[in-house]
Amino acid sequence: FDANGNLTGYLPFGNCTKLELANKDERANLFQSLNKSASLIASGLKKRTVSLSIVGTEFNSSVMAIAMMSSGKTTLVGAVAVITAEVLAPAGPPKNGKYYALLNRNIDNVTTPPVLTNNAVTLVAGTDHIVVDPIEGLIYFPTTTSADSIHSVTATYHTLVASNDQVAGAVVPQQLGRLRFVPDPTDGQKLGVEVWRVNLYPAGQLGLIADDYGNWTLDGESLDDTSNHPLSPYYLQTFY
Repeated sequence: FDANGNLTGYLPFGNCTKLELANKDERANLFQSLNKSASLIASGLKKRTVSLSIVGTEFNSSVMAIAMMSSGKTTLVGAVAVITAEVLAPAGPPKNGKYYALLNRNIDNVTTPPVLTNNAVTLVAGTDHIVVDPIEGLIYFPTTTSADSIHSVTATYHTLVASNDQVAGAVVPQQLGRLRFVPDPTDGQKLGVEVWRVNLYPAGQLGLIADDYGNWTLDGESLDDTSNHPLSPYYLQTFY
């Protein structure tokens, strides 16, 4: 929903390996105390929570913005530019055996590779420094580099046209939206579900390094929507 509570359209979650819906009841029980058997004589509903859980394997930026509790994806746009004498490594700390990152991504390392200078001396590419990841702008100084620790290392380089989506995670408390499940089973009853208003929040871990395919997990609770759906305030199942 937008800030005014209006629908903004359904975003496909892509491949999901689990969707579970559960009614969780908290009940009040009354036991008789007339004799030692203490049998149950009355039971009633105190609270009911309608919860759901989703496990997905789609890692595009729009889906990850929801799964990682972001206010939305942004796009880092890079243009062709020439950066001159940018301080890559400061004076003081030893540079050998370390990685340093340029202030920009998407570096041209083919047509006009970066030129690094230390104490007015041009460092030798491949010997004194190695551009290990031009997309990230990461440069490695081998242990045998001639770059000294007394002086800084500056870089002159060219950037390329590129765009990268970015997601700032953990900046919203939950994601409020409407959930619609359209069934497509290989066999059995086709059962669709519409949850009118659901708060989603992260559960489990996001495996950035894992032996198996990565996934994300969202848990949530259905919120009462009696004002718009008086006969089905939490969710509605449709049998196809």
